[in-house]
Parts: sequence; structure tokens; C-alpha cells
Amino acid sequence: IERPALPHDVPATSFALAPVAGARALMLVSDSKYGFRGTSEGLAITLIRSSIDPDPWPEIGEHRIRIGIALVDDNRSAPGLCARAFNHPMHVLPLQQGQQGNWPLQHSLFSLQGEGVFLSAVKQSEESGSLVIRLYSVSDQAEAVRLSFWQKPAQAVLSNLMEQPLPDQENQPIIDGPSVRLVMKPYSLQTLCITW
Repeated sequence: IERPALPHDVPATSFALAPVAGARALMLVSDSKYGFRGTSEGLAITLIRSSIDPDPWPEIGEHRIRIGIALVDDNRSAPGLCARAFNHPMHVLPLQQGQQGNWPLQHSLFSLQGEGVFLSAVKQSEESGSLVIRLYSVSDQAEAVRLSFWQKPAQAVLSNLMEQPLPDQENQPIIDGPSVRLVMKPYSLQTLCITW
């Protein structure tokens, strides 16, 4: 949401951005606060509010708040990627020794290309052995997306949130060698089921 300078707090889920034409944008990001204020003098965030309902003593107790300041490219992807990296650091889940598989250790599962398109979830299908990939777009226009895998998929199908195939035949993903291509509509959510 683009807002003019306002002398009061407005809600944002994790960051506020002060773009400057032809330059990098100043970004204020928080892991838990959402009351941002943008004025001609800069960006601000409210840390603790003096209220009496529902919490009669909001200032009492220990508070842990992470706040970051960054300079980011003023495009559709950079602010969201920066905020996600700040608020959701990568967690490693070690697997048991002796797992079997035929993919080489130096390859990633896949890479994602698409401006303004973000990865929301990767999981195994509830019903089959398919890989379920959930993407969302923050772009105001249609975006071309490419998922590049180490090995060519046998099938890639759009599905709903219940992992049931969608009947929409005009926007189905296209398998192009080891890649899967699709076009995401503005501000949309897509779920793909991919099998090898």
C-alpha cells in the first residue's frame, strides 16, 4: 500500500519504505510491531502504546523487539525479500544419517525466478508423493515465474489449497526441460503439485 506522509500510525505487517526517485529506498523493519508512521522527516515505529484495555499495564515487563534499518532497491521484490530475511531467518533441520536418494549433494531442490513473486511453502502432498509449492505475488501486474529443478519433472499441475487439481486449462504450468514456467496474476496465490 502506498500512502502519503501522515502524522499518525498506519498498520503494516513488517516494514515501511521511504522511496526516493532514482535512488535506493530507506526501509524500517520490525519483527513484531506494526504501527508505522511516515512523515516528511522520516520513518517511525511505535514500540509500546500506553493503553488500559485489554492490557492495563503494557509498559511493565520485559520486551524483546527487533528493529532493522536497511537501504534496498526500490522494486517489487527487494523490500519483501529484505523483510523476510530479517524476520524469518533460515532454520536448519538435520536429517538422520544414511538417508537414501539419488540427487547430488551440491544441488538445491529448486530455484525461483520472478519479480514480485515469493515462496510461501514447500511440503509433500497429503495424498501422494508430489512436491507442493505455494507461491504468492505482490505485483500489480502479471508476472512470469520460473522454477528450475535439478531434474526434469514428469508433471506440474495447478491445484487449490486442498491440493486438488484446478480445471483452469489456460494457465497451467509448462514443463521446459528441468524448469517449470507459469504466469501469475496480480496479487494472487498459486499452489503447484510437481511429480518426477
